[in-house]
Amino acid sequence: MPRRFLLLALVLAAPAALAQQPLPETNNAIFAPLDLPAPSAYRAASGAPGPDYWQNRADYAIEAALDTTAHRVAGTVTLTYTNHSPHPLDYLWVHLEQNLFAPDSRGAALQPPQSRWRGAFEEGGFELGEVAVTQGRDRYAPALTVDDTRMRVDLREPLAADGGTLTLTIPYAFVVPAYGADRHGLFEAARGTVYELAQWYPRVAVFDDVNGWNALPYLGQGEFYLEYGDYEVALTVPANMTVVATGEVTNPEEVYTAEQRERLARAMAGDAVVPVVAPDEVGRATPSRAGTTTWRFRAENVRDFAWAASAAFILDATSVDAGTGERVLVMAAYPHEGLGTPDDPGWEHGAAFSAHAIEHYAARWFPYPYPAAVSVGGVVGGMEYPGIQFTDATSRGFDLFATIDHELGHNWFPMIVGSDERRFAWMDEGFNSFINAYSSLAYFDEGAEDAVF
Repeated sequence: MPRRFLLLALVLAAPAALAQQPLPETNNAIFAPLDLPAPSAYRAASGAPGPDYWQNRADYAIEAALDTTAHRVAGTVTLTYTNHSPHPLDYLWVHLEQNLFAPDSRGAALQPPQSRWRGAFEEGGFELGEVAVTQGRDRYAPALTVDDTRMRVDLREPLAADGGTLTLTIPYAFVVPAYGADRHGLFEAARGTVYELAQWYPRVAVFDDVNGWNALPYLGQGEFYLEYGDYEVALTVPANMTVVATGEVTNPEEVYTAEQRERLARAMAGDAVVPVVAPDEVGRATPSRAGTTTWRFRAENVRDFAWAASAAFILDATSVDAGTGERVLVMAAYPHEGLGTPDDPGWEHGAAFSAHAIEHYAARWFPYPYPAAVSVGGVVGGMEYPGIQFTDATSRGFDLFATIDHELGHNWFPMIVGSDERRFAWMDEGFNSFINAYSSLAYFDEGAEDAVF
């Protein structure tokens, strides 16, 4: 039979063939047990930690500077990596997620032009300096294999099991994407650019007892799975800019005026929203308007660090009970474009929305473990990192409340829980959406205590 007639026959026969196939009797397959690892000394059958459970640790010291003329970040990350596993490690895997924005990246090839996860451009991607490893007294340049958004660092000597440590130093730089896959980018406000910086430094991958190295590539949509550790971060920016970030400021006398420090103290003393940088003070309420200023932050036991900076920021602050009786600072940073009206309320309510989220989730589910919570208005539609979240500066009304509430809810799932978002996005999104429903009902006084979902 000629090929064209064979193809026609197959097409005509297809409906009949499909009709003869038996349909599944139930949808039980979608409720099948999860493919969990076999129980061992590391994990019980329930998934709970066993007597020999371990996690590796990643502590970071980062110094970086923002060049607002070139929209470029340059810095050095120094990672102290501790191998608590029972296995010697011959190499490390490091995420280079800015490489998603290189024009020839895999993610750029996969994402259509209007995708939420787009952002590649000609200058995109990391520029790496000379990478160094220090093991004991030996400091050397390791062999490197860069594969798109991943880098393998081969060690001269295996990193010892059960507590072996090394230091990995990586100088790097990159041009900030205007729109970075709805994770970070630039918002061009009238009074200055809002910089939102995330996935902005080389980050070590997780090595665990289930999959070994978790080095799945970053293609834009999958989020992250990272080790916990402490961060010491120094961010040098133009002196007229305000910076907010994961963790807490450790040099407030150098970056805030005396009046701003007094306002922050008032915010920590009660639940009123205090303007730290009022709308009419934007652009002039800094200790110095010339040169640069270095903002220093510390964050403990977090799995990532993100930040935002702008000369256009209005900054509001309040505080709430973290669920332990201790108060936590809650702030909102946004440009004038975020201000709403009585009929169309905007970011002037951002600090109050944020305070509700932190207080509600801390009281209902688990204490909030970080010293501060920051909501930032900028180009990002909605994205979360430990202690900080990014939401669209032009969002208004219930959409603004719901997005702030949702992104701050991610501090519980996955930031505290620590799930693998790259493989199992449904976990943190599903659990978080569930708790968001109760939070919304509580804020709008719709009988949340009696609601059942």
